Amino acid sequence: MRIAVLGANGQVGAELCLLLARQEKIDVVPVCRSRMGSAFLRSQGMACRHGDVVDAGQVPGLIGDCDIVANLALVGLEQNYRESMAIHDRLIRHVGQFGKQEGIHIYFSTMSVYGDAQVNQRIVFRNLYGREKYRCENVARTAGAKYGRETFIFRLGHVCGELQGITREIRQRIAQGPIPVPDLERASNTVYVASILDAILKVAAGTVAPGTYDLMNRPQWTWKEVFEYEGRVLGITPTFTACEESTGTTVKDLFSRSARQGLMAAASNPLARKAGSRLMALLPSEWHSRLKARYSTRAAGAEIGKLSLKQEPMEAVLRRPVGSSFLDVLTATADLLGQPEFHLPDHDRAVAWPPDLPLFEERSPAYALPRNEVQEREVTHA
Repeated sequence: MRIAVLGANGQVGAELCLLLARQEKIDVVPVCRSRMGSAFLRSQGMACRHGDVVDAGQVPGLIGDCDIVANLALVGLEQNYRESMAIHDRLIRHVGQFGKQEGIHIYFSTMSVYGDAQVNQRIVFRNLYGREKYRCENVARTAGAKYGRETFIFRLGHVCGELQGITREIRQRIAQGPIPVPDLERASNTVYVASILDAILKVAAGTVAPGTYDLMNRPQWTWKEVFEYEGRVLGITPTFTACEESTGTTVKDLFSRSARQGLMAAASNPLARKAGSRLMALLPSEWHSRLKARYSTRAAGAEIGKLSLKQEPMEAVLRRPVGSSFLDVLTATADLLGQPEFHLPDHDRAVAWPPDLPLFEERSPAYALPRNEVQEREVTHA
């Protein structure tokens, strides 16, 4: 079974590739846009393929021989949202159009499609990331139906694992202690990479029907279980302190959030950015200096704040538990984490920096680009 991982250079993608490589009868194909992006995986001894899945001419060589495509790819949304949408559309459709015949597409979405609500929050919004992932889910379903490809949507919660940022923060807080948590028995929206791997293996085995699933630990872990597990990894017994939660969204919060979303939408429009730049140029120089100083001060404060752990609770522990369509066939997460093949291997420097994987050269007549179109692409790129 050959499994391609798009977005292999991200935190989740990299750890998933390393764990897939430990499974029997699995051939993992990490796909990165550049050799710079794949540097970490290659340093860990993993051969990679390099290319752009957005370019239709490159897609068959990148994933054309893969039975499953695990799609974790995401481009930045802040600079130009419309352009990002177009890139996501092409990427998802190319998986359906140019992937291996009878191959499987697993599109990884997010729990943010439900809105990142705190427990007492009465008015719930999807942030930009959640809105775009929700839209991409529909694109993936449509592409799967059009090209006759089995499509799975996995909505990930807070992803925990050896390479994940939230795990590092949890362990730092355990070491510092005590940890402020409003409700230790509250269900968390966490999912360990081990359970993501288990879900992919279950799809490969044919025990999961195509559809949309909320992918979290099985059974859903409480925050107490999460902290206690990570404490055992560190050899430290976590200590906790109670903290209060906000009462919910106010009218002021609603107005501020709507204003921010409006500004972000306007900023994604090239004409709006151009007009804004011209207006800024008309302001008195003193105003411009004050605005710039205020922005720089806030940015510096945010960066400094990241260097030290505050006594405020983690944002994740304040989130409302979500999800209802879970995969009952998954192995219990605690059991998976007790198996060595679901942990990262010890790094062997002797096998680091392997040659790149060759591209898949065979072209199916049904999916091959017309010769004149290929020539046009070559001329254009030249």
